[in-house]
Amino acid sequence: MQIQEYIQKVKRKEISPVKTTQSILKEAKELNKEYRYFNTFSESLALELAEKQETSPKGKLAGLPISVKDCICVKGIESTAANI
Repeated sequence: MQIQEYIQKVKRKEISPVKTTQSILKEAKELNKEYRYFNTFSESLALELAEKQETSPKGKLAGLPISVKDCICVKGIESTAANI
């Protein structure tokens, strides 16, 4: 599915950002056991933001899950700049 199609489905409430986020978190944690792509999982923040988008989808990227490299500071999330 293309990103634009996903976003339109979120806005039409055909796709649940919460369920999508839960699924992605589960898969990412499993992959991370072997590959260690992620230093931190901000599960509660991700689900909180997904719930807001599910209730009232807004913005050009409404409901689209993303990961943020930890050298980019996110308010309230520890940043190690990959120094673990």
